[in-house]
Amino acid sequence: MLLINKNELVKALTVLARVAPVKGSTIQALRCARLQTVDRQTVCLSVSNLEEYFSCKIKVSDAPDGLDVLLPIAEVRAWLKGKNRSLLQVEPLVNGGVSLSELTGTQEVKKEFPAPMATEFPEMPQPCCLAVMPKDFIRTLNQIAPSVSTKDSRLALHGILLSKDGLVATDGKQLCHVPYSLPVTANMVLRVPSCLFTNEFYDQPVKFGVAKDNNCDRVMFEVGNYTLISKYIQATYPNWKQVVPKAEHITCKLKIADAAKLQDTIGTLPDDETHKLLVLRLNEEKLEISAYGQAALLYSCELASRFGRPAADMIIDRKFLLRVLSLGHDTLEQMSDRFAPMIASGGLGQLVFMPMHERNKPAEQPEPQEPTQNKEPIPMKTETNAPNPAPESPSGYKIVTPPDVYEELMSAVEELRNSVRSVNDQASNLVRKLRDNQSAFKKRDRELRAAREAIEKLKVAGF
Repeated sequence: MLLINKNELVKALTVLARVAPVKGSTIQALRCARLQTVDRQTVCLSVSNLEEYFSCKIKVSDAPDGLDVLLPIAEVRAWLKGKNRSLLQVEPLVNGGVSLSELTGTQEVKKEFPAPMATEFPEMPQPCCLAVMPKDFIRTLNQIAPSVSTKDSRLALHGILLSKDGLVATDGKQLCHVPYSLPVTANMVLRVPSCLFTNEFYDQPVKFGVAKDNNCDRVMFEVGNYTLISKYIQATYPNWKQVVPKAEHITCKLKIADAAKLQDTIGTLPDDETHKLLVLRLNEEKLEISAYGQAALLYSCELASRFGRPAADMIIDRKFLLRVLSLGHDTLEQMSDRFAPMIASGGLGQLVFMPMHERNKPAEQPEPQEPTQNKEPIPMKTETNAPNPAPESPSGYKIVTPPDVYEELMSAVEELRNSVRSVNDQASNLVRKLRDNQSAFKKRDRELRAAREAIEKLKVAGF
């Protein structure tokens, strides 16, 4: 019998449930948490969805040797609801599962939770060599995560790139790059560890490492009593460096004096069609901000410094501008080509994004640039060959980018790989079900033969 603190068990199950497929999985064992004895003073509670393994160590007073059982997460959490602080008694059931009991006043409340045997739960991979990371590592991943794609057909964009150049995330419209020292020797695409994105894991000591287990790349986080082991996304990340404008091509830099106040002002604007696009215009040494199509000035902010002048008014999606400011950026960098990407810097790494421009508006000639050393302005592109679509709304803007045939081909190949992977997964599930049915059939056949033999023996004995 195991005695465990009820509050600690409830907290651990609540955190671990972020990974466990409580309702979606057809494998019953995956809807459970595995409770194992580590030593006399420690037990381990772990869950898995076959891609991620999440575990928590809980201190106890006297753990029984060899304890290894499964707890149905949803049922146990529902039964343990309440603020009553007490010790729970955990006893394994013969056919799998546990019996939980607690003393409320003078009455003992007891309930059984049947579950599969612990042997049906997937084995947790072995820990790898871990490196001590800065305390802001988890928070940094959380700040980068909004730039990860959730809709793109390219599987690689659904994760965060780990490389010698740091951390990279993109959804095809924005690209966030943060230089970071990582213990990796090759590019790897990390699944977003969203289960760690809560205050309890921020600014805590973090250990991080990578390892190969049966030719499978894995990453491991160790934060406090919790350990997360995750498979990498098996895909090749696109060449993100070719998207980032080079420093020698930057012709304008605007540094905002009070970016925090600007963020507060933009955040209070109504989230409607009128304020969907914002126009940033340089007026003498101030940056004026207004909604597209509106004469009223929304905000005017001082510039801490300026290099060059914008090629034209900067038209930015309100959500992108809030994203820029939320990362602590206070500097906007622009090339002479108003259709080229812009860079936001000064905060966490840098954010590359596309500005917007008016449909069918002819390209304006750039204003004379201030003299610079060893810098040659890039000629301005025009839209003379661009198609002439009908205007959709007064705020009709679009991003002009040349069609990339290779990107389309790579997307098609990635979709084909996803289809093949889905077929392989379905085949694996079918094989598993066939094996289960085969085992059940053999078991029933053995029981039937045993029953027939018993009947024959009874007949021979004269019954």
